[in-house]
Amino acid sequence: MAEDKKNSASSDGDEGENLAFEIMDGFVDHLVVELTKPEAVLSINDVRELAASFKKQNSPAYLAKLREYIDECLAQHEKDIWDKTRRRPFDRVLVKRFSHLFPAEGGLDTDIDALSRRILPGFFMAVQQMAGPELFDQCQNACKALAKAEQKKPGSRLHWNKLYDNAKANELVDDVFAVISSHFDDFDKRCAWLHDIIESHMAPTGDYSFEGESIAEWRLTTEHIHKLLDALFAPFRKILADGKSRDLAKKRYGQKACKTIEKLLKNIEAVMPVES
Repeated sequence: MAEDKKNSASSDGDEGENLAFEIMDGFVDHLVVELTKPEAVLSINDVRELAASFKKQNSPAYLAKLREYIDECLAQHEKDIWDKTRRRPFDRVLVKRFSHLFPAEGGLDTDIDALSRRILPGFFMAVQQMAGPELFDQCQNACKALAKAEQKKPGSRLHWNKLYDNAKANELVDDVFAVISSHFDDFDKRCAWLHDIIESHMAPTGDYSFEGESIAEWRLTTEHIHKLLDALFAPFRKILADGKSRDLAKKRYGQKACKTIEKLLKNIEAVMPVES
């Protein structure tokens, strides 16, 4: 596998290099033709004019080759991304639930209260500790199967949005957080624990420097933890508010778990700022 990737990258590099040499050789040939003429005495301006002439004559063909090469590179890049991320698609579906809290490029400079992606290592550590490695791995493997099925669909490349919207994939996330809800019996204490775990395992600022120059000054707050929990458990509000989906949740998680989730939702609502 590693050797295949190495060969692929090398092949891509060779193609780009060959194209560059082909263009250079073409111009040299063009220049040699002029130099072999009996009356040839070329000035600097003559060479520049020859270069302009060469570009005018050959640009369409070389641009077509360049576009083809770029398309091949993009296709390989997407494949490499898939190969890397398909190993943990559950992580992506999980993060998608609160990704709207992340800043856009440079966003931290105008909104220091946004949630930096630096939290991700500590967040995953905390989730796995609360859910238990066995359940987390089961959901990871089940989500891999769903992602693999998406990839096999005709004309499909990554199609992450389809996986994000996949009901079964989101049920897996719900399953994890239905179990995690029981850890928040003492809401304030668990929030403080979650804050400390994430804060002590933050990603280096350089990993997400695109978020803004303020990333070095960014600090995780208790308010960030509350917003994070609000986003993670938001689907349960809709589930438990509807009679039919509530009954299905009781069958899936048990009545006690549903009451635990309801209590957690109330605690989250109590600490969330009131929208004006």
